[in-house]
Amino acid sequence: YLLLVLGQYVAVLDAVSAMADAAKSRSFDAVLAAAPSLVAIGVGVLIGVVLVSNLVRWLLRRHRDATLGALLGLLLGAVAGLWPFREPVTPEVGSVIRGVRIESVEAAEAVPLKHRPTRGFSPSAGLVAGAAGLVLAGFGLSVLIGRLGGGGDGAEDRPAPDDHASA
Repeated sequence: YLLLVLGQYVAVLDAVSAMADAAKSRSFDAVLAAAPSLVAIGVGVLIGVVLVSNLVRWLLRRHRDATLGALLGLLLGAVAGLWPFREPVTPEVGSVIRGVRIESVEAAEAVPLKHRPTRGFSPSAGLVAGAAGLVLAGFGLSVLIGRLGGGGDGAEDRPAPDDHASA
């Protein structure tokens, strides 16, 4: 999601694709050319995961309710960035798709659907109902997994505080 927000999702996919193509062709020079961007991405992900997980753990210990509220806000805000009702459109002449400048209408129409830019559209009632059904099914499955796994807050596992008044 962060890659989408930062506009780097396609760049990362392109880097992974370039590395895969280089490995398939068994070209050591091509692998070396593709490696620096993937190494930088990997290091960034590792540092980000370590720093963010420690920051969230620290915030949860000290400000649990506010942190959970902020995390919930991020999750709900992510819905706008991951809006499911999108459709591919033909790229404009002069635009750049996967590092290649589109020079003609024919070239624009030849771009595979999975690489085309997308635009949002107004969904039908059936699509909205289907999406809402999937959301509810996911929520129900999460609740079921939590209950099967004993997903309490762990309060029953903690020892009770000493009662000094009875002594």
